[in-house]
Amino acid sequence: MAEINTASKMGAGGAGPEKLGVLIAIFIKGKNLPNRRKMGKQDPYCTARIAQNAQNTKTDKRGGQTPHWDHELRFDVYDTPDSQKMKVTVLDDNDARPELIGDALIDLKPAFERSSADGYDNWHPIMFKNKYAGEIFIEMTFYAKVRGRRPS
Repeated sequence: MAEINTASKMGAGGAGPEKLGVLIAIFIKGKNLPNRRKMGKQDPYCTARIAQNAQNTKTDKRGGQTPHWDHELRFDVYDTPDSQKMKVTVLDDNDARPELIGDALIDLKPAFERSSADGYDNWHPIMFKNKYAGEIFIEMTFYAKVRGRRPS
């Protein structure tokens, strides 16, 4: 039986997956978001998750349908399949409990393939119950731990 070489997939000391670098995602703004409130303007914020790491942007108080966050999140990227996509959820921060505005599953391959000098800046559509629910603009830059070594 052939032996499988797992050393290339392991981090230092053979414990866990190898860290490939850091992805910096700057959540700039949103547009065309539906207003989920009956009265007043909503207070949108984003939750981003890569693998098991979830982080929130700041809330844009009274940001309504065109919020501006300009908030930087940093994610360690490992050589694992669940590090290939980022789940983004846009929520309204209200008194009772956060209300879903929309969400998206963003393929990170374009960010990994571009140089850190170029980055990957783009509008990403969000959906609510399989219908368009606006867009969010995210600037993404991947900094490889080892030059040329990027997620596959």
